[in-house]
Amino acid sequence: MAVSSSGALADSDAQFDRRWRQILMSFFGRRLASRQEAEDLTQETFARLIRAPHMRSASQAYVFTVAANLLRDHARRGKVRHQQAHCGLEEVNERIAETFVDDCDPERVLMAEEQLRLVRQVLEELGERTEAIFMLVRMEQMKQREVARLFGISVSAVEKHLARALGRLAARLDI
Repeated sequence: MAVSSSGALADSDAQFDRRWRQILMSFFGRRLASRQEAEDLTQETFARLIRAPHMRSASQAYVFTVAANLLRDHARRGKVRHQQAHCGLEEVNERIAETFVDDCDPERVLMAEEQLRLVRQVLEELGERTEAIFMLVRMEQMKQREVARLFGISVSAVEKHLARALGRLAARLDI
C-alpha cells in the first residue's frame, strides 16, 4: 500500500485494503494451515497488485488469479521443502548404515535394515502431517511449541500426533 508523507495509507489504498483484505484472508485461510501464512499471502497479493498499473480497477477475477498463483507457488515451495527434508533423512540413514553396518555380522545387518524399513513404512502410513510433526520433533529436535505454531495447531494436537506415531512404531517394532 502506498504510504503518504504522514505515514497513513493513501485513501484509495485504504479502500482497496478494506475491499479485499477479509476476502483474501478467507480465501487463503481455507487453504492454508496457519493464519500467518494467510496474512503473508494476502500481503504478497497486495504487493503484486500495487505494482500492476491497473491495480485500482482490478477485477475480482484478476485479484483471485493473482491470489491463486501465489497459493500455487506457496504449495510448490512447501512440497520442495518436504522432499528436501526426506532426502536429508535418507542421507542420514545411509551415513549411519555406512558407519555402523560395516562392522556388524550379516544377521545383525539384516535385522537393522528390516527395522529401518519398518520405521520408514510406518512413518509413511501415518499421513503427511503426523509424519512431518514426528520428524520435526524427534529428528530435527524442534520444540513442540514451535511445531504447533508452524502448523497452526495446539501443543496438545502436536502431542496427539506424536503419541499416534510412537504408538504405531512401538506396535510394529514390538517395543
